[in-house]
Amino acid sequence: GADGATGSPGTDGDDSFFGDESALTLWWVIFNTPDGCLSSPCGAADFANDAADSCVVQATGAVTDNADVTLVASLYKTDDTAGIPCLVGNTTDGGLKDPVNAEVHLVVQSHGSNLLESDLLEAQLTAFFGGCPPSDCADVQFAVHDPAVATDSAVTFFEAELLDSVGIDSTLADSVVSGGTSSIIRAATGITVMVDTALAAATAKPAVTTETALTVWWVIFNDPSACLTPDECGLGDLDTVAVDACVLHATGQVTDPSGAAVLVATLFETDATASIPCLLGNMTTGGLNDPMGAEIHLVVRSHGLAAEPGTMARKTQLTDFEGDPSLCPDCADIQFAIHRAGPVAGANPSTVGVSWYPDGANLTTAGLDPNLAGTPVLGGSSTIIRTLDGVVVTIHTSVAD
Repeated sequence: GADGATGSPGTDGDDSFFGDESALTLWWVIFNTPDGCLSSPCGAADFANDAADSCVVQATGAVTDNADVTLVASLYKTDDTAGIPCLVGNTTDGGLKDPVNAEVHLVVQSHGSNLLESDLLEAQLTAFFGGCPPSDCADVQFAVHDPAVATDSAVTFFEAELLDSVGIDSTLADSVVSGGTSSIIRAATGITVMVDTALAAATAKPAVTTETALTVWWVIFNDPSACLTPDECGLGDLDTVAVDACVLHATGQVTDPSGAAVLVATLFETDATASIPCLLGNMTTGGLNDPMGAEIHLVVRSHGLAAEPGTMARKTQLTDFEGDPSLCPDCADIQFAIHRAGPVAGANPSTVGVSWYPDGANLTTAGLDPNLAGTPVLGGSSTIIRTLDGVVVTIHTSVAD
């Protein structure tokens, strides 16, 4: 079979993968010290090898119709002493400790047909084997990023038994995904990946896309009680030192042709003594310093019509705040959701609505109806799960106006 870092035991599938849309998750498989691995590239045997200092954690999730899908995630350097909730590997103080030199594997897990009608979709998009049963789950694809290799990596299907268990054509086993690529951006503060893939054989693509490239940005207020209006923070609080705010990349996604998208992102508690790349706010020691108590805003930004999969333009659209100026002279923040903390935090997990940006000029810039400004997005929702280790958010939205 394929030499991926992880694999799941097969289950008796019912070939229900095709037909309805399907749910996927993407998983980080981090080997902080690849020189300590038992093989090159590192493998599953190194999860129990302390010298490799490995960690498997969730990256993102997506809903796909089995055609092209793009998965985008950012993982920031974690506290060397506190650690994050690694599923396997170093479960004591594991995490991403060496973003520049770690060997990074990405694993795509299928969660079968999406279970929106049975309220299990959130689990399918955020949990290992989430929604299984009643659905069938399996690891179906992987990519490997060697720290010494700067080029994009291929995306490869796992072995036939795993593919067959979730109804994917088993003849694709061990083959490279046609047109699939996995790109990684490394910095001393963290890594961002973009995986362009498909779960079926290549099909003809339309000459003109109607899909929109979106990014989501975390807006963190670690101490909302210090905001100008306590526990109701806003843009005017980003520069207030006591608030300890931070704006940074969460994820990116390409809508379907109707304009709909599901966006999933995970942010772990960051090392309070080390800076992560906040665009605004506390750019010295900023990050997520209080997962349970922080007020968290999510901002959805439009980057215009999506570029072709596998291109630098698409990578820039889905990972950079400004995007590709040649494609998006009209990039703009278009939607937001607010998850309050403190006495108005509500249940955990909690769900709030998604609203169009209050400034109609932003919507005009993005080619949308300015009259939507400040109104709820029809059918939009944002769900957040908080733990002591971090937060996970799932946004259901549409850019159709």
